[in-house]
Amino acid sequence: MGGAGGECLGAIQLWRKHGLDVHVIPTWEMPEKQYIKQLEDLGCVLHSANPRSLGSIEGLAGATVVCFCNDAALRAKHALGLLKCQLVFAPLMCFLQMAVRNAAQQGWINEWVFQSDYQMSVLCPQLKGMEYKDEHFHKVNGYIDWSKIPFKPLPHAKGSPFVMGRAARPRASKWHRDWWKMYGQVPNPQAIILGADEETFRQIGKSPKWAECHKPGTYPTEQFYPRLHATVTCNESDQENAPRITLESFAYGVAMVSENRFGYRDQIQHGVTGMMGDAPEGIGEKAKMLAEDEDLRITIVRNARKSLEEDLCNPDKIWEQWKKVLGVPEDVVYGVSPVQEVIESYRVIDSFFDACVSQCGIPVRQWNQQQTLFGQE
Repeated sequence: MGGAGGECLGAIQLWRKHGLDVHVIPTWEMPEKQYIKQLEDLGCVLHSANPRSLGSIEGLAGATVVCFCNDAALRAKHALGLLKCQLVFAPLMCFLQMAVRNAAQQGWINEWVFQSDYQMSVLCPQLKGMEYKDEHFHKVNGYIDWSKIPFKPLPHAKGSPFVMGRAARPRASKWHRDWWKMYGQVPNPQAIILGADEETFRQIGKSPKWAECHKPGTYPTEQFYPRLHATVTCNESDQENAPRITLESFAYGVAMVSENRFGYRDQIQHGVTGMMGDAPEGIGEKAKMLAEDEDLRITIVRNARKSLEEDLCNPDKIWEQWKKVLGVPEDVVYGVSPVQEVIESYRVIDSFFDACVSQCGIPVRQWNQQQTLFGQE
């Protein structure tokens, strides 16, 4: 489904491409096996530790720790403080969880990473009220490895079913109550949605016969996007930071139709790389426009993929952004293999894991499932 775990995995993929040796500390009691396999396939080293035993991890003391929207990981803030770690937090959302706010007010978080100008406009004023300064704030684009995603837009003939969809958490505020009315503005609509559950349907109502709905975690995104002509989305109340669905849609060749607000404005050029409308009626109108104009839709998805590669998810550009956050020297060697020496030490924590980037030579520790003190969420 993406989310903070996906954001962290994307960052790790980028770091590995640029030669960083990544070490991972799960904060969950039972991390997803598929996620662990992805990390291992990337050459990451997994450690088993709880906040009380973090000091036993070689190289952690004095390192930079990056936490991807994981308030469970903040239960280790005292231990990280004792180890003189530099804690960087990436909120990923447009609000601060209570544990995050408390950690910020107590001065445990040293630096902040944001993904959109919109998110910064909402959160930075709040953090400045907690005595943070502009130099503590960094903008770093979210990353997906689009080079491994085939760009194959699904053709659409006028009058044939136009397939729309959206992947999101089942929280009611992520789904507008006029969802089916919005989709119904398109001639011959067909829908596929991911992440819907009972709460979702209480919000948007019973799905029509032309809709195919999948519960959270039951349908892979790599099968989902190739079936879509357009991602059409509108929230009831949640403010979006820099949605991964935009990046994924751009990568697969799926036209993006969204609200004309929030972080979508940071990602989409209206009429060029996607369409934006006033929620929800205007969004339905824009989707209808694409269903009736195949040339326009194809032009938009081609522009979107180009924008993704050259700007939004340009790996060199995002690496330069991360270098400033992590303090990587300008003369660091790119493309270092996992068995070669890496110049700097880093530590990273994600929404399911603490992903630790450090010097090579640390023994590989076998992953053993055990009850941790981070807790589950």
